[in-house]
Amino acid sequence: MKDINWETIAETMGIAVGHVKTSWSNLRDQFSKYTRALDAPSGSALVRNSAFKKFKFADCLMFLKCHITHRNTQGSIPEDYGYPETSESEFDENSVVLNEEDINIALAE
Repeated sequence: MKDINWETIAETMGIAVGHVKTSWSNLRDQFSKYTRALDAPSGSALVRNSAFKKFKFADCLMFLKCHITHRNTQGSIPEDYGYPETSESEFDENSVVLNEEDINIALAE
């Protein structure tokens, strides 16, 4: 049934079925990105600013908004991952700790 619908659309528009599917996928993805930016909380990386432009077909595709659910993004680093902290007990009397002045002197030599 889906293929028949895509074929009908392609025939009506006079283009290949693959092109129709690709175009629809691109439109849907762009609209999804647009709605994500609209729904982004203030201060996030997706904030609307003066460079933010309205998506050209946003009004025509608003019927999709209730069908789009945005997933939470996940990073590759676990939340409980922490960098190892250096405790003073790890240093012994032979350890050398350089401060900025020592480093500058060493670089000047």
